[in-house]
Amino acid sequence: MSAEEIRENLQRLVSDIEKDKEYFSCFKREAYSYMIGNTKFPYKILPISYTPSKYYLDPAYHVFDEWHESTESEYVTARGRDSIPHPGDLSLINYLNHLSILIYNNENRLNWKKSLFSFLNYLREDVPHSDDKNLIETIFPFKKKLKLDYIIERKNGEFTKTKITHILKKVELEDHPIDIVLYADIIKGLIDQCLYSRPNALHGAAEALGFVWLCFFSASHRLMYPLKELHDVHTSALDTNKKEPFVRLETLAGEQELPVSATIYEHLKLLSALHQKPTIFSMSLPSLRRPFNTAVKKSSHAVGLGKVTFRTMLAMPHEAIGHRTKTIL
Repeated sequence: MSAEEIRENLQRLVSDIEKDKEYFSCFKREAYSYMIGNTKFPYKILPISYTPSKYYLDPAYHVFDEWHESTESEYVTARGRDSIPHPGDLSLINYLNHLSILIYNNENRLNWKKSLFSFLNYLREDVPHSDDKNLIETIFPFKKKLKLDYIIERKNGEFTKTKITHILKKVELEDHPIDIVLYADIIKGLIDQCLYSRPNALHGAAEALGFVWLCFFSASHRLMYPLKELHDVHTSALDTNKKEPFVRLETLAGEQELPVSATIYEHLKLLSALHQKPTIFSMSLPSLRRPFNTAVKKSSHAVGLGKVTFRTMLAMPHEAIGHRTKTIL
């Protein structure tokens, strides 16, 4: 395996995309082709579906009673009725959804919310790592705020105004998604560095490119994969006996197999063969940020859109070209 093979693999992708543009002159098609690493790969990538683990399907009262008896919950259960209700026979997943509905219907007692946050903290510590920690995040994000809102309804010919409460995920600017054109332009910038930079700079650009591609597929499948864990993925994730290439990841939603294009799979295999480490990427995240930041700075589409980092690439890009999503609900 050599750096030259990395260049040849990427040059084939660029040539395929350029040929495709002769027949389909569409900036969206070109953008998706760079992001998925193939002109013929399916453009619509749906989130991976998974069944909640046994932990969430079991009756909630087991973990509720454990939390209720814990010293952590004493300060919020002292006032009895102001605490979150007992789940009864509800499963844990249904109980969490029930609590979210109570918030939506404007349950805003201070002690009730304190007991809810205490219960969620207990769950995050109690849930096994192999189970779906992602599920808690989708209902009650760790960094959150409750925002009061109103809905207008018409009943019996009259309009009524009802208070509701949204559960909002608090995110930094760099976590907000960018548009598909900028996302693809960053990938193109990294490919250019691989094709035309000095040999001693190629390795960093190639690893940054592979990492961005992994970020995209993680984002497209809504896996909410932590950045460091994605960077530390083992080379065994590339072992496959299937006809279609995939990357196997141990995610917050359990083990998942992410289908990827042959170009991206080959690129990751070539990277892992350049060194003796057990991980796909041999360079540290700070080292990968240098070629990544170079690609961002060279893109004219990044002007005025704020800070763009690897964390940005973990959010699925949108098609509102030239804009950046400001609110995540």
